[in-house]
Amino acid sequence: MIYLFIGFAILIWFLWFYNQESFQEEKKALLLKTIEKDYIFLVEHTSKKTWKKAYRDRICISLIVTLASIMMKMTNELLSVVVFVITYVAQYQFLKKKYNQKLKKATLEFPYLLDKLAGLVQVNTIPVSLNKAIDSCPDLFRKDLEELVSEIHNEGESLSPYLKFARKFHQVEDIESIMRTCYSLSIAGSNKEAILVSFCNIANEKIRKRKEIDYENAVDSFNLFSYGLYGAMGILVLALFTTINFFSL
Repeated sequence: MIYLFIGFAILIWFLWFYNQESFQEEKKALLLKTIEKDYIFLVEHTSKKTWKKAYRDRICISLIVTLASIMMKMTNELLSVVVFVITYVAQYQFLKKKYNQKLKKATLEFPYLLDKLAGLVQVNTIPVSLNKAIDSCPDLFRKDLEELVSEIHNEGESLSPYLKFARKFHQVEDIESIMRTCYSLSIAGSNKEAILVSFCNIANEKIRKRKEIDYENAVDSFNLFSYGLYGAMGILVLALFTTINFFSL
């Protein structure tokens, strides 16, 4: 029971400490050392909660699961620590999986965003084009595109905002090259037409590959349906012959 008491005491202290104003100022650096490097980024891109609230909930869930296992006598003192660690890590892995699912969807939609951007940059500046593309971009990119546009206005002719955006989503193929091309367009002089043609060619190539993927997925779905239909027909024929043989005995 002493561990149960200690667990609840930690939970109550943590909930009280979290609500103190000093938490944000004095303890943030210490808290950041206890979480994964990409935890804040993952929370901001998969949840409407603040990262501090998400982390508080993570600790609470880990403690509750551990205390429940102790109360049900499923663990001893050593195993209770293991249960806490497993629950704590499992929540991070679930968060990461959720982000990867959103990233996969956003990556598939990225060629269409690029295609729209290629049309916009022909009659608008890069910042204006990016701003107009925000409403139709994948949800995962929206907040960061807004930040990109704001940073471009604040920093002027600087490459860093473009690279910062690219590095956030480095899993997207050729995104750094695309961002560098956008930057080149924003400062281009006499060679702007050549850069614009290059950018449009990149967009067209991405769209072509995306359509190939859609076609392959459609063919695979059709083949799967066909195999299922043939399998069902085979089972039906086999059942028919079995029935005929049964009545002929």
